[in-house]
Amino acid sequence: MPAANAVQPAATPAGSFETLVIFLAIIAIIVARRIIRGIYGRRYSTGRVMFLPVFYVLLTLAFVLFLNLGDTEIYYTLLLIPAGALMGLRIGGGISFFMRNGEVYYRRSPIILIIWLASYVSRILLEILYPTNRTIVFAVDVALALTAGLIIGEAIHIIRGRRDFNPVPEKEEERFVINQ
Repeated sequence: MPAANAVQPAATPAGSFETLVIFLAIIAIIVARRIIRGIYGRRYSTGRVMFLPVFYVLLTLAFVLFLNLGDTEIYYTLLLIPAGALMGLRIGGGISFFMRNGEVYYRRSPIILIIWLASYVSRILLEILYPTNRTIVFAVDVALALTAGLIIGEAIHIIRGRRDFNPVPEKEEERFVINQ
């Protein structure tokens, strides 16, 4: 029977090293999948193209509205979504379409892909290093809103480009590239 005043072992902190390693491994897998899909392309479907922008807008709204930053920050952050969409329309070209096994595939804009990767990794690092700093939380929300807008602009390019892409039996090396 333990003594009443015996020292209890310290509890493992919630943010243990093992948890951080697992979290970073998951992030590395996500980044690697995006890079691979950026290089080799992915099968086209309107739902697949629209999923990412809708997901990012909902994620941005959830972060901004549920963190109660304050009215001014909410409006500024939400205004960055349309601004990012305009930027995405401007720089989101370079999307290529091609046929593989009788199906239409596309490659995302390399510029948007690079911006998305940098934004994603930066947001994750800031959230890990400074989880309670309100300025950093606002910066993460700003990056998320801009990225959501960029992805919306890119999705518009992809959908328009798919309408213009008339697949004909051709070699896989021949690509249809828009706005280069």
